[in-house]
Parts: sequence; structure tokens; C-alpha cells
Amino acid sequence: MGAEVVSYQVLVSSNVNWTASTNADWVTLSRTSGPEDGNILVSATANATGTDRTATIQVNGATHTLTQHAASAALQELWAFGSDANGQLGDNVLIQRQWPVQVAANVNAVAGGGCHSLILKTDGSLWAMGSNSSGQLGDGTNIDRSTPVQILSGGVQAVSAGHLHSLILKTDGSLWAMGFITMAN
Repeated sequence: MGAEVVSYQVLVSSNVNWTASTNADWVTLSRTSGPEDGNILVSATANATGTDRTATIQVNGATHTLTQHAASAALQELWAFGSDANGQLGDNVLIQRQWPVQVAANVNAVAGGGCHSLILKTDGSLWAMGSNSSGQLGDGTNIDRSTPVQILSGGVQAVSAGHLHSLILKTDGSLWAMGFITMAN
């Protein structure tokens, strides 16, 4: 993902105050601290360097690694690693991955929830994987998926994932929700 700005969210699940930082000047975090649960919007500037680059994001000591291909890379690839207990990495192997494994190509945006992931492809299609206990994948079931399953064939502009829910912004401007959403008083 090198030719344009890339944004995605990191879900922070904590019962204490947390801090976040990055070691790369090309990565911006929307928040560097917060109380308990919350989301951090991570933005990576376009990579016009001609070489691949890697950034480290730390949230209370937990490390998240972002790898960005050079602008000359033809495909926008999604690679994943870390916990995969519910299939959220999408590689059809329910084991923790210490090293990145390629999940998809032609990816425009991604969103990571509590234990599920959403992929927005360059053709506007939506794909989902991982925990589906509350219907957060939007496939009409409560079955966990260890490989990406297509939810919509097109018309998706943006995605966001929470702990047990997902949000879809369609190109017609409509907002769609799936999963378990609580309303604050």
C-alpha cells in the first residue's frame, strides 16, 4: 500500500489508562493516550521512497507492526500476524502467527475489531473474517470464519470495526451496522 495515504484503526481493550507511540515519522496516531477501551486511527502517508518500510506502534508495551510496500508495488496486499484464535487473520490456520502471512490482494482499506477483521477491496467489495458470535461479520450467521468471506460485492466506501460490531459506509452515503451495539445513556 504505497501510492496513497492508508488509514485503519487499532482497537485498544484495556481496563486502565494507556499510552501509544510510533517510531516512524510517516505514521500518525489519532490518540497517544486514553482511559480504558478505545480506538486509535493510524494513518500512514503515501510511500514514494522506492523501498518497502516498516513502522512499530506500541500500545502499553504491546507491539503492532505496520509494513508498507513501495509506491511501485502493483498490488495493494494485506499481510497479517499475531493472535488468530477466532480466524481474524484470515489465513485458515487458527494459530498465533509470529511472522506476516499474506491474506489478500487488491486491498483498499482494513478494519480490525475485537477478534474480527474487515477488508475493503479496491473494487468496493467487502470481505470479513474472525469471530462472529454477535453477527459482526454480517454474513447472516453466528459462525466464526477463518478465511475471508464476501459480504457485499461492491458499493462500499469505508469500514470500521468495534469490539462486537462493524460499520459500513456505502458509496450512496448510507451507513450500515452489524453485530452487537450498545447505546450509552
